[in-house]
Amino acid sequence: MNTEKLFLSVGAMKAGTTFLYGVLARHPDIYFSPEKELHYFAHTQGLSWRLQRPMMASPLKVYRGIGPDAVLSDDFRRLRLSSVMKRRYAQVKNPKKIRTAVNWYVDRYMSNPIDREWLDRVYEKANGRWCADFSNYNALLSDKGWANVRQHCKQLRVMYVMREPVSRCWSHMKFEMLPAGQRDALLNADVGMAEAFLSGINSSHARYVDVVASLRRNLAPEELHIVRLEDVVDNPLVELPKIIEFLGVSDYDFSAINVSKKANATEDLPIPPSVKELLEKILAPHIDLYNELGAEA
Repeated sequence: MNTEKLFLSVGAMKAGTTFLYGVLARHPDIYFSPEKELHYFAHTQGLSWRLQRPMMASPLKVYRGIGPDAVLSDDFRRLRLSSVMKRRYAQVKNPKKIRTAVNWYVDRYMSNPIDREWLDRVYEKANGRWCADFSNYNALLSDKGWANVRQHCKQLRVMYVMREPVSRCWSHMKFEMLPAGQRDALLNADVGMAEAFLSGINSSHARYVDVVASLRRNLAPEELHIVRLEDVVDNPLVELPKIIEFLGVSDYDFSAINVSKKANATEDLPIPPSVKELLEKILAPHIDLYNELGAEA
């Protein structure tokens, strides 16, 4: 079994996990497959229906969560490969590097069925290192899902990445709505637009209180490390070594890390006061938790 040591990041959408992936992927004791977000456990077990609930109820929307076998369809993986080739390999001039990546996606990621052997093939080059998966869906696993995770490994470490709740939610709204042509609604203090987002399933990533409770219920204290993105940005040479210590791997020199370089950055639009007020109201318990965790650090 190649997944004896499993390191999962369960950060919310737009919470900086791509940045941390870029940093930690340099460490020789941590193995990342070419695909950062495998979504394997979400696909094989589905997600907690409670954790997937939108932040606001809406009588106009039917709530549909993600169940088993609903994530890694053939079409999803094909489109993922197309996206990866466009975003990560379009400027690569080394044909061997491109060929290696394509072969991995075709021979492993695109293979069927998606079962334990599939995951073992994904991590076949781990060679005893931590097998890392930075799927944001991992944050929404059910208790049954976490029990399934344990069946795949002997050692488990889970890092939950948080970002200041209002900023994260606004970034997530921009991420979803700008490609949909809703820039004017974002700029014009459209509270209805914000309410529509909060009543959709994507808003469930803002459920910090519920996610942290789930993680603490399903993990031993030494298996869970909570990271606040702002702390890493403000003091990377203190916070990044804490992650290394949590994993029990060799020291690493992070002095060359550029924390000002954003990954997957969205357009820098100011949050309208009315939308900010709405988010502060809806997210109040999660803001309190974020601040409490900062005070405990």
